[in-house]
Amino acid sequence: MTQNRYALDLTDIPVLEARSVLEELLSDERFHITERGKAILRYIAEHHFSGKPEAIKGYSIAIDVLGRPTSFDPSTDPIVRIELSRLRSVLVQYYQAFGREKRIEIGLPKGHYILTFNRCRNRTVTRSGGDNGFYPGETESGYSAHKKWFIFIVSIIIPLVSIFSISLFSHGGIDTEKPVVVIDFKNDDSVSNHESETVRDTIVNAVNNFNTLILKINNGVAHNPNESIPAFLIRMKYRTEGDTHYLSWRIKDSSKNEIIGSGVEQVSAADLTHNQIEQYLASELSYKIAASNGIINTRLVNENNLAVFGNSCVVKAEINLANGLPLSEDEHCLERTLKIRPTDSDAMAALARVLISNTGDIPDIEKSERSLRLAHKAAILAPASDRVLFSLMQTHLSAGHIDLALRKGERGIALNPNNRELKSAVALAYFTNGNWGQAHQLLADDERRFKTLPVTGQLVLLLDALRRGNRQEAKLRADGLPVHANRIVGFHLATLTRTMPPSAKTELQKQVRVTPEVFETMATNLAQQKCPC
Repeated sequence: MTQNRYALDLTDIPVLEARSVLEELLSDERFHITERGKAILRYIAEHHFSGKPEAIKGYSIAIDVLGRPTSFDPSTDPIVRIELSRLRSVLVQYYQAFGREKRIEIGLPKGHYILTFNRCRNRTVTRSGGDNGFYPGETESGYSAHKKWFIFIVSIIIPLVSIFSISLFSHGGIDTEKPVVVIDFKNDDSVSNHESETVRDTIVNAVNNFNTLILKINNGVAHNPNESIPAFLIRMKYRTEGDTHYLSWRIKDSSKNEIIGSGVEQVSAADLTHNQIEQYLASELSYKIAASNGIINTRLVNENNLAVFGNSCVVKAEINLANGLPLSEDEHCLERTLKIRPTDSDAMAALARVLISNTGDIPDIEKSERSLRLAHKAAILAPASDRVLFSLMQTHLSAGHIDLALRKGERGIALNPNNRELKSAVALAYFTNGNWGQAHQLLADDERRFKTLPVTGQLVLLLDALRRGNRQEAKLRADGLPVHANRIVGFHLATLTRTMPPSAKTELQKQVRVTPEVFETMATNLAQQKCPC
């Protein structure tokens, strides 16, 4: 029988070595994949190692790994395609960011349920004792010599690293990482295990889509005091009473043994499918937990009183961007982060947004071009990140590339439909392009469900009320804008003026002229902005 061209070449990479590489990948905290994704990866790998890759089908993954019933129909349930696409994207992102330090890359070819193991022959990899049997031709005496050199080098490097770390602390501040979050999910007797698992997996995926946390599913595990990365334990309990589904939750800061947030989400099952119930609960909770201005990230930013760089810079910049607060310190912090971490895609994306926001109402060509370069470089490193697509959308919108900005924003929403700041920014892009109905529709459901919207979303609905000639609604929405929002409102109005098509701008200006009192309520400094008044 002809061997599949993607099958493992055991003469090149022995099974033991391939297994070791797989376990190394799965244990790496930088490999941001859900437990479901890990299970699929292990399942496909085991079929490879057993020499039966052709036995893997989408149906078998759905049944054996995802717990779907034997009646599973891939034409109506795309779960396998979704999970494989997500796993493939995460693998690409991981090796783009950290591939230089790997001796072997694991791939998942598109359209196949088969793994590839490719040796990176041009990369230098330190071989430890555990790797000895994996390199044919390496003698025991050769290994001993390598080991001696390794010990000698380490004895020199460790003091140097310590000195460098002290210097870095004194000159650049404290490096901050994404917080580790452990989820402990339980259900009561009113819920079947299958239903509970699907609710849990939907919530975990929704939280993971924000790309702001490192998730672990490990019931009851508390924070290890020897770890420097902050850890949070989230306990969730799912139950049903009649037609109502409840999800109670509590977030504990394990390092300080403090409860920092709790609540109960509930939804009535009337006229809703089980999938809609899952999505509603996941949407409600994931935003509260994992958004940049969510409970966990807000706490970390507020507690970092010392000079920092890294993740805290990114999160703080995103919070200030959403609220229209000053960004000069954020720009400096992100610049410092990229000097230390030149491949940090999150920092690149945040800095690109900060740069265009800091230009004010007068376009700065140099900053605009740099922001586009940063956003595109971030996209190469993390093509499936909603944060990166958010940055691409805003940089293209600022440059007047409205159609391209819309495509990037729509892709970002598809990856993370619960990112409300991104939704609001996409609605603004629709509005800028004269797509009034799409802008309003994108925000109306979120406003009905969540009562309040990000400042950008509030501005879009205000302008839409003006366009429709509803002066009373426009006045109420202007009165409801936060006091600190004048900066972000002015920035968006300036962007609108520069980029709106003439026909759309004319229609909006016609309505704005008859309602000047609305803009009087925003803030006095709006008069200095190029707004369509």
